[in-house]
Amino acid sequence: MSVSAVAPIVLLSFSEQLVTALRPYATLILPGFLVVFFVGAAVAAVLSDRWYARRLFVACFFVGLILSNSVLPMAPPPFVSWGHFSQPTAEVETYQEIRLVDESGHELKMDDKMTLAFDSVATTRLIKHMRRGQNTTENETTARLLLDRATEYREAVERGDAEGLARFPSHGLTSVWTPELLDGHERFVGVRVYEMTFVTSEDGTEVVRYEEDVVFEAFPLADEEAIPSRNGSMPTTQMNRTGEREPISLSLGIPSPSPEAAY
Repeated sequence: MSVSAVAPIVLLSFSEQLVTALRPYATLILPGFLVVFFVGAAVAAVLSDRWYARRLFVACFFVGLILSNSVLPMAPPPFVSWGHFSQPTAEVETYQEIRLVDESGHELKMDDKMTLAFDSVATTRLIKHMRRGQNTTENETTARLLLDRATEYREAVERGDAEGLARFPSHGLTSVWTPELLDGHERFVGVRVYEMTFVTSEDGTEVVRYEEDVVFEAFPLADEEAIPSRNGSMPTTQMNRTGEREPISLSLGIPSPSPEAAY
């Protein structure tokens, strides 16, 4: 197994262990991190006439920025993931997302809070890793890991004790699992990674075309002869794709196109 293939799984495992160890102290760590940052900034301002203070503050700032956006399982304040909203949306946008598939073939977009390890960069690396599709064993290992976590998180949501930290969503397609949403789904048996293309009108007020393609799928918990087929879907407001689908309506009171017009 190549180093490049192992890296996403190792990073995911490390992130999970780190989050599990620090979760009991999360209510203290995050505010503490923010306080330490501004105390450090104040000290640097007081000692701004000394070259080493300025350089040390700038160096620590960029180290924190790099770690929070590429290594840590979440971005603590003030290093939040605002980069997703820093530029206007183009008429044609492409996104990737992970969906869990149950025994009946119903799909459910992965909740970004399923574990803090899936926040921001971890999800992107997993998708890239699974899209390669060069090694069936590696991909099934990753899919099994996803299914195990999905099952554990689902049970926590249904009990009403799912833990999570309030933060900005990774992007506008974020899904949130609720007991009511999960009630209509059977046991998860597989994983699919989709590439979705949205084409909007020139003024950005409505979706004029929507396409999606499966770029990776694995069903490690399903019998080979019982692998559920893919159910075609239209995007919904929550992007959960459960039950009857309704086309996206992008506010401003402008109706969305019919399903026939979207393909």
